[in-house]
Amino acid sequence: MPKNQAAGADKWRKKIKKYLDDPAAAALSRHSVDSAAIALPLLRAALAGNAPLIAAFPELNLAERAVAELEEFRQELDLPLRLLVIPEAGRGKLLFPGGESRRARALNAALTGEFDLVVGSVHALLAPAPAPETTVEAQLTLKAGMELPMAELLEKLVRLDYDDEYEATVSGEFARRGGIIDIFSPAHDFPCRVEFFGDTIDSLRSFAPETQRSTGAVEEYRVIGRAGITAGGAADSDLFAYFEERDYRLLTLYPSTARERIERYSGEAALARFDALARDREAAGRAQVFCDATELSLYQDAVPADVLPPLGAAESLISGEAGESALELRRKLLIEQLRQAAREGARIVFLAPHADNIPVLEAWCRGHGLAGRNFSFEPACIGAGFAIPAEQLIAVTERELVNAGFTREGRSSESDVVAPAASADEEPVRVPEFSLADLDEGDYAVHLDHGIGIFRGFKTLESRGIGREVLVMEYKDGQLLYVPLLQAHKVSRYLGAAGHVTLHSLGGARWNRDKESARRSVHSYAADMLRLQAMRQSAPGIVYPPDTAETKAFLRAFPFRDTPDQSRSTAEIRRDMESPRPMDRLLCGDVGYGKTEIAMRAAFKAVSAGYQVAILAPTTVLAQQHYYSFRERFAAYPYTINVLSRFRTAAEQNAIMQKVRSGGIDILIGTHRLCNPDLKFRNLGLVVIDEEQRFGVKHKERLRRFRAEVDVLTMSATPIPRTLYLAMAGARDLSTLMTAPKQRLPVKTVIAPEDEMQVAQAIRAELARGGQVYYLYNRVRTIEEKADKLRALVPEAKFAVAHGQMNEHELEAIMTSFLEGKIDCLVCSTIIESGLDVPNANTIIIERADRFGLAELYQLRGRVGRWTHQAYAYMLLPKSQLVSTDARKRLSAIRRCSNLGAGFQLALHDLEIRGSGNLLGSEQSGHLNSIGFDLYCQLLKQEVSRLRGEQVEFLPEVEVAIDFVSFTLNAPPGVLPAAFPPDYIGGERLRLDAYRRLGALASEAELEDFANELRDRYGKLPKCAENLLAVIRLRLLVARAGYELFTVADGRVILRNPGGTVYRDGGLVPTLDYRDPPELRMVHLLAILRKVPPKTTA
Repeated sequence: MPKNQAAGADKWRKKIKKYLDDPAAAALSRHSVDSAAIALPLLRAALAGNAPLIAAFPELNLAERAVAELEEFRQELDLPLRLLVIPEAGRGKLLFPGGESRRARALNAALTGEFDLVVGSVHALLAPAPAPETTVEAQLTLKAGMELPMAELLEKLVRLDYDDEYEATVSGEFARRGGIIDIFSPAHDFPCRVEFFGDTIDSLRSFAPETQRSTGAVEEYRVIGRAGITAGGAADSDLFAYFEERDYRLLTLYPSTARERIERYSGEAALARFDALARDREAAGRAQVFCDATELSLYQDAVPADVLPPLGAAESLISGEAGESALELRRKLLIEQLRQAAREGARIVFLAPHADNIPVLEAWCRGHGLAGRNFSFEPACIGAGFAIPAEQLIAVTERELVNAGFTREGRSSESDVVAPAASADEEPVRVPEFSLADLDEGDYAVHLDHGIGIFRGFKTLESRGIGREVLVMEYKDGQLLYVPLLQAHKVSRYLGAAGHVTLHSLGGARWNRDKESARRSVHSYAADMLRLQAMRQSAPGIVYPPDTAETKAFLRAFPFRDTPDQSRSTAEIRRDMESPRPMDRLLCGDVGYGKTEIAMRAAFKAVSAGYQVAILAPTTVLAQQHYYSFRERFAAYPYTINVLSRFRTAAEQNAIMQKVRSGGIDILIGTHRLCNPDLKFRNLGLVVIDEEQRFGVKHKERLRRFRAEVDVLTMSATPIPRTLYLAMAGARDLSTLMTAPKQRLPVKTVIAPEDEMQVAQAIRAELARGGQVYYLYNRVRTIEEKADKLRALVPEAKFAVAHGQMNEHELEAIMTSFLEGKIDCLVCSTIIESGLDVPNANTIIIERADRFGLAELYQLRGRVGRWTHQAYAYMLLPKSQLVSTDARKRLSAIRRCSNLGAGFQLALHDLEIRGSGNLLGSEQSGHLNSIGFDLYCQLLKQEVSRLRGEQVEFLPEVEVAIDFVSFTLNAPPGVLPAAFPPDYIGGERLRLDAYRRLGALASEAELEDFANELRDRYGKLPKCAENLLAVIRLRLLVARAGYELFTVADGRVILRNPGGTVYRDGGLVPTLDYRDPPELRMVHLLAILRKVPPKTTA
């Protein structure tokens, strides 16, 4: 950086610091502050005093915006600001302990930490909290070597309202297994494994909630209470009580609005409490007020605003206008204001988020006469501009310039631009799959050898005083099959046809016929997939150039950090587009996991190379949503985007089609109208299809023709089950998004009977934090009546109605108003089901939830929770009517699967409840239903690998019988018991999962890893568990050598292969000395099997 530039960079920062360094600011009791420029006055007030400043915002959104700007200034100016943010609590009387961890952490920090500034909405600050002394009593710091009886720690966790679970996976849970307690305290971002030796803590280890594996040693771990409510009763304090001893300062922002919101949403008692606090601080000379222009008559002594938006109020008067004339007016206004300020001696600094952006920014400004000694250009991560008149400083960011027509067009050099990390080699995030542990008594299950039966639970068979645990399966005509737990891997939950399922007979021939028929069909299906793939690879396609600096800048402009899956998917699509074959990729992901952003990146790569892009959506509303999203994301670039749907008149549609034909539109978004043969593109390069399964047969035919000509990216919000994904991975180009965006919270799901008071409370609670609500009512004929009832119930809210039978322009106007926040509650039909993205809408109320399918419920619930706020889904059931069994199953499944990424689990639940549907096509669905989902996926994976010429090798199933080993919990003298005791792995589900995984191990390395996991999760292995793992090691050695029968009887060790050949060592069958104790015999047996040569493959 040249010296004069470096001096300029230092100068604007010094001017800000000079403004902030004002001790008199603490004495300012009344201050006029523009809501678009809160951060700097707030920062000055916080740093000026010698006691914490509690800033009470009227609503959550304003507080969050201020916090984001404060963080930007703190990092940019390297300020010593100690900031505490108070999250909002539960929803009125509906408290959700699992969602309160951030608040619990904040309350504990308020007690123990020193802060300059405490920020929260008035509702967050006044919300119920445990008394400070209760919070202090709840704290416990665990350390290795600490004397603490296990029973005492367990008692404390129960008293603090932690949930006792089999596994601790979310904040506020604990799990006990033998001498180990797993705890997930709200004080930390990770859970801790506490291992005891007697009454002493032997070790503390962090572990990953997804895998339950330890990740490292921890020196100490803090256990704190769960905020809002405790086992002792309702909370009876608030945040202010935590600062009573510190003579805090109270800053109320926009008090008229704040008081109105407290009165409306929190009640008279809360308002009285706030007024009393304000009077107390006023009397102590510790109260401040930030007011706006509408409140100046109430605070006539207020000091005028000394920080303003960079372009003043005039720009906002035209910011809402549409069209090129408004853009030109804004450009002229900005240029004239900045020139005038420069003439008057102001220093004007243009801020860009990256140094790479500065050359284009400089060129644009020079082209509009904004150059000279008073202008400078600096890289700084500050999102919004500002003006400090007293310091003659104006800071302008790209945000303000974009509104005046600035684009990053013209960038040509990519030599110094670094692309964002997008490694395609990163390990995918582990997604939990359904397993035997998900079997409930009465569920259909599949045994690999015997077919479909009914799982009847677990049973202990007694023989000569020795107990043996087995699974019980019921087959046709009530036949029972007892499955040893060591063969648990052969049993899987049946996922397939809905309704009646035909059971197989034990020993019958139908199961083998069904398997063989499915195998033949799967072979044909896999061959078809591979043939289509080969045709695509041999067909000529568009070869896009490598990413330019412009494309890389577009990636960087994404305001959030990519998840690993987003990075990987971006890299995969980039590779496809730069290859000579046409792309045909399926992008699968959970609701709100960033599929649209990935599609935008592909679209940008296409249009920047001179090609047109078509985006197909199944519904008009979704097409319109995509239009808004694309227009916002591409705002800084000179590409033309339009939408073709029933929201357009016939004349407008004809004009759009003409522009497409002439190349005047770069990105066209629309519904099935894009499949119209009359629509001709001048230079189509990419087609993005959203939810292809929702298009009709005729339209799908047109989409197939697209695939032969151009690159196609298909997006699906109904996630594909991971096992099917792995099976198809060799034959279909698939990208999956399985990772939740950082800071996103799972949607809290409440299932309750219809109740007007609860509905009113849910709506008011959302409005209280400045949010919006969906009320889903799927009967169009009476939807207006429902809206009128809701208006009477919550008269202060603004309601509107939206459904698919409305006039196109009326529907568009309503959806636009809702997106812009002009409507509080949208009473709507399932027209919102797919893709509608309103980050400010974080509550959805679904009336008659029992009438919806699981996939519909999941999609509807996905309309909320698109941001960092806690979102809520209320699923209302009729009070008096019966709810069908299937409906209960659906609601139970969606409530259980509320964790992030749950769509992949729900895809399997949906497969179970509704059948395989169109997942694989009707013919394949029939075979999937006859043999079950798991076996179908195994067959498909085998066939794909075989047809691709890959070596397919499976370890043979080995039958094991050792006369001095009993697969039981206890055994007579001279015999070794081999099993997982219930007191070691507590809970039948966890124990069954362990057996199932044990049976599926394929190598000694996997066995060692599994043994280490058991020791980590459950503690030292008991002797009978060690014996079981030793037998599995022997079985793996026998399988690796290619034998399928392994018996030890009367000292003779028999290994027989499928051809009937018996293994001999030097011509002799190996033997054991039975005078040795059984433990030593196991050692000798291992030595014998280590000498058996592994099977050689041709």
